[in-house]
Amino acid sequence: MSMTRPNPFLSKWAENGERFDVPNSGADHNNGRADIQTGFPKQTMVSVLQGGVPPWGRDHNGILYRLSEANQWTQAGGYPVFNQDLCNKIDGYSAGSILQGNDPSKPWVLWICVQDGNINDPNENKINVSKPQNGWQRYPVIEDKDGSTLYYNDLGELAIFTSENSIYKYVSWTTGSDMTGDGTRIKPFKTVDMAVKKAPSTGQIIIKILDVDDHYIVGSDDKSAQDIKYYSPGKAYNVGDNIQEEPRQTLSGSINVGIRNIIIQPYNNPNGDPTQPDGWEELIQLAQRNVGDGWWGYCLTDEALASRGLRRPVLYKMWCYNYIYSGNQWITVSLRYCGFDGVQGSFSVGFLGCRLVNYNLQELESALYYVASAFERVGGNYMYNGTITDNLCLHKANAPWKYSVGGTDITTTNVSFRRQNSFIDYQQSRDGLFIGVNSSITLTVSDNRETVMPSTNYSYINNDAVDFLSKHQTYTETTLTVISTPSKRYAYINPNFAIK
Repeated sequence: MSMTRPNPFLSKWAENGERFDVPNSGADHNNGRADIQTGFPKQTMVSVLQGGVPPWGRDHNGILYRLSEANQWTQAGGYPVFNQDLCNKIDGYSAGSILQGNDPSKPWVLWICVQDGNINDPNENKINVSKPQNGWQRYPVIEDKDGSTLYYNDLGELAIFTSENSIYKYVSWTTGSDMTGDGTRIKPFKTVDMAVKKAPSTGQIIIKILDVDDHYIVGSDDKSAQDIKYYSPGKAYNVGDNIQEEPRQTLSGSINVGIRNIIIQPYNNPNGDPTQPDGWEELIQLAQRNVGDGWWGYCLTDEALASRGLRRPVLYKMWCYNYIYSGNQWITVSLRYCGFDGVQGSFSVGFLGCRLVNYNLQELESALYYVASAFERVGGNYMYNGTITDNLCLHKANAPWKYSVGGTDITTTNVSFRRQNSFIDYQQSRDGLFIGVNSSITLTVSDNRETVMPSTNYSYINNDAVDFLSKHQTYTETTLTVISTPSKRYAYINPNFAIK
């Protein structure tokens, strides 16, 4: 005879009744109280006439509440998570045990124990490694076969990683879709955010962005919005505005890169046909032949690119306000970029042939709030090659800090400018605030002075990275004099050039 499926606990025992929280040990046994290790003490099993005491009904309700609570959790589909106290008590987890990971952003991550007596925490493991780690393996098991790997992307979807087709993700703000796209050149995603989420969780990922588009760096779970006006920075609310309803924020704090190495570079669809050769690939091949280094192709001027039907794509750095509930009302306390973040010291983001622009610069500059989260976050490795940085926030006396790179954590941030890079605002004699020096930052600039690509008449963009970065107005403090005798704050900077 088959077993009958039991009815679920719609309510926990004594959910609305009187009960004690039964402790693990140390209950007042002389008074008839129960604990988990002892249960009901001997005194409750002796007649009152012979000196015994009756058990407490609230203890009964308390222990049955805990048992039904655990049963209800299982009936509702809940998985246990790693618990060090439990692990120590049972001398480690048994082979075959399945636990849920503790990352609230990845609730689908499960771990299966592959050895008895396992006392290791599975949450310290990398989630897309095929071999067992510390006696645990990602469940269902990830496999390597014939050069391909089954893995789980940041959305919890099972995917196949191959060296041929999985490291490239295509993005087009105008023609792509985060809802129906698959990241191919024919069906690109709309946002860089989705390209990251759909990419393998480790290794180098090439994100190609359509060169004729203006792209917007947004991190948002609402992928139905097609109009950039939807991603408003929001409004500033102060004490006295009496805002009772929490202001809506359409942008999340960051795009989480994890431990990936991200490279963002342009691609081209000649005449809107994704089946035609990519003009950028042809340019890189030309640079490889003439210079011996294809990445010089990203350093050409906008005029040189236009002569080949190419355009440096625009990446808008989006930002919005932060709010807190204080004094019985919602107020604005800071602003933040929707930038790149990840496991500190283990992620990198590179920009090739892009134009980086602050979104809604006038409002950003005039906002009376400091930057709580920069675009390039602390602990990352950032690389610029052939990039033009435009629409920088001005450095204004007594103005709140609005910098793009940096933060307040202790991990070192590495920023490198390779080959040719240009800062438009500096060329217009505007002092741009760019780097916040609140933690250790290593700046590296390769000061190449090429002017024309050999065997062509193509010119390179003006390389003024050293000129811009050596000015104290570039940083969050204006007291810097010479790097050989920096202020205490600027002792955090480690450049390969002099700052004056």
